[in-house]
Amino acid sequence: MSSQISGMQNSGHWYSDAVYVGNGANKPAPGINEGAPSPYLLRQQDLQRDNDRIHAAPGEFVAAKRAGLQMDAEQLKKVESSLNAKFTDGSLLKNAVNLNDRFEPSSQAVSDVDGKKIIDNRDDVYGFIVRTNNQPGYTPESANEAAKNGASTHGFLYRESDFLFDAANSYAKLADDEDFRYRNIRDEGFVRDSLDFFTNGNYTEDDVRKMQDQMTDLVREMAKQVRSGETPDLDKLQTKLTVGGADVTISELINMQTTGRKLSRVLNDIGIGNQIDAVGFGKVGIAKAVGHNYGASRGEIGAKFSEAIDRMYDKALSRVSRIATEVVEKANDGSGIYWRKTYKEVEKSDFQIADLLSKLDMSSKAAASKDLNAKMKQVDGIIEDYCRQHDMPADSFKRAGDKDALMKYMESWLNG
Repeated sequence: MSSQISGMQNSGHWYSDAVYVGNGANKPAPGINEGAPSPYLLRQQDLQRDNDRIHAAPGEFVAAKRAGLQMDAEQLKKVESSLNAKFTDGSLLKNAVNLNDRFEPSSQAVSDVDGKKIIDNRDDVYGFIVRTNNQPGYTPESANEAAKNGASTHGFLYRESDFLFDAANSYAKLADDEDFRYRNIRDEGFVRDSLDFFTNGNYTEDDVRKMQDQMTDLVREMAKQVRSGETPDLDKLQTKLTVGGADVTISELINMQTTGRKLSRVLNDIGIGNQIDAVGFGKVGIAKAVGHNYGASRGEIGAKFSEAIDRMYDKALSRVSRIATEVVEKANDGSGIYWRKTYKEVEKSDFQIADLLSKLDMSSKAAASKDLNAKMKQVDGIIEDYCRQHDMPADSFKRAGDKDALMKYMESWLNG
């Protein structure tokens, strides 16, 4: 095969700049040599089987696959040309992780270590994984990329835990006097995103290794459940994970993940316009209050969760403020629509509503309902002040259903 990448070959299928799967003669040599043939082929049958765990396909292919479309020759040629260019200039491998040394068998034939028989569980994946973030929808990678661009989200919120069950089933097959040569627990993304979310990026490689060791203990505990004939149950596991210096069970961690994901969606669902959005920004404020109330009863890890929600709340408001500033600047210099000059003033009122409801008493349903009723009167005051300043009727932005909508959202967090 030439150094140019071919879209359809008998030896493989260039579906993605992702990973070579296979053994035997087609195994790529370690390292990348200038001008060497590309080893990044993915057998079509392996792609179909493993599609859900490969998240590095070019956007054109993903869009076509998810839409159930077939690429014509011209479209395929364009994608091939793009991949060839990336391979030639080196950008294809810019963020690659070399997996060859991770899955090569040891040069020393070890059959017994500390009285245990070593089982060679070499993985069948060779080559490189090139991490890209251009597929549609939220995956952990696309969430992290969106967060870099100002979205109130994080990869941790979208990490799956299925790998634990896969690993537990493998470990359950080991006899008491056996152990694996290779760990093969696909948890690095989960571990790193968990640490990053709760520490705001302030973690070390030692923290990663420590948590991965604990994940191994977790898998062994799950394997015992399998061997005893039980279905693995995360709620029953006693192994603790250390995240940002705080201990947490996997069940608690996944519960926080689910809660954070729900709050993130609300924090991202706001914008700016020429009318006050009491419901949208009211929900954003309530989301922050929920984060504080949820974390308050969960010790040190709960406090870190609340801080993470605070950071996403701040990003939500910063994103809106940035958009409002850009719109007003264009309106002022004549390149935008003149009546949008009020966006920054609307922003001020929206932010006041969010801040007011972020202090909602969520200690109980009765307390929250009473406090929300009181605070809605203050929301009315914020709207009236804006209308007065702009010579508008005092009820211009008051909507009959606003209070009910916010009450319903607040109760949805307290009814569970």
